[in-house]
Amino acid sequence: MSTATITPTGAVFADAGARTVTGRIIEYDVRGVGSMTATFSAQSLVLPQDVTRVKLYRDHRNQYGMGTPVGWMTKVDNRPDGAYATFQIGVGPDGDQALHDAQGVRDGFSVEVKDVQVSSDRVTVTRALLDGVALVPAPAFAEARVQ
Repeated sequence: MSTATITPTGAVFADAGARTVTGRIIEYDVRGVGSMTATFSAQSLVLPQDVTRVKLYRDHRNQYGMGTPVGWMTKVDNRPDGAYATFQIGVGPDGDQALHDAQGVRDGFSVEVKDVQVSSDRVTVTRALLDGVALVPAPAFAEARVQ
């Protein structure tokens, strides 16, 4: 079993033997950078009834909703500082590459949300339905990383 652990803040974990990737997928009460300059308030991320419907993508989906799915969510835990999730990685070349990348190349998480509600100042997300998560090299929230 091959395991890589990068834990400056306890945010990312890739276990190639179990084919899982775990980490904080979003930080609460921290302003994002890049294309996501909003702040997600604590507990603002709404999870679907069946979390296995939340797919993990290698990079974000395009404007047509197409992307490279590499896994699916198996567990999620909403904590005061953010949401933490575990993903089962699929078998095959795309999954193999995702496990490799999660060990330092694409070790960031970026959430894909819909039905977003924001505060009156349009700076804070107060509610957003989780629709997907992407493995990315540079997340909008610095500690949204594989643990």
